[in-house]
Amino acid sequence: MEEIKLDIKGVRMTNQDNGGHHLILVVLNAMQADILKHTLGDHIVLGHIYDGHDITFHLVFELPHINKLFKVPVNASAETKKWLEWIDENLVTNIWVAYPDGKGGIIPVGPPIPLY
Repeated sequence: MEEIKLDIKGVRMTNQDNGGHHLILVVLNAMQADILKHTLGDHIVLGHIYDGHDITFHLVFELPHINKLFKVPVNASAETKKWLEWIDENLVTNIWVAYPDGKGGIIPVGPPIPLY
């Protein structure tokens, strides 16, 4: 798969009542959110790259419908390292796209995209 570059400003993880988790990709504004949402399509495969020795790991998003992938760096803290286990155990079930609301929160764009 060919790697593409996307301008992701932040990544958040939410906990769901059923024990699952949703990953939120935050971009700069509503226009970029619409573009990202369209690019992601309706089929995403989520993985990660982490050697355990660096302060950063990468979330890897495969987009089979366009034969592309992109990586998002994440600071490897005690909290975010839990994400790797959740991804490995398929506990992350959906991806959301959002942009900042200007008040410290975010505005999601459309429904979530399920992971496969």
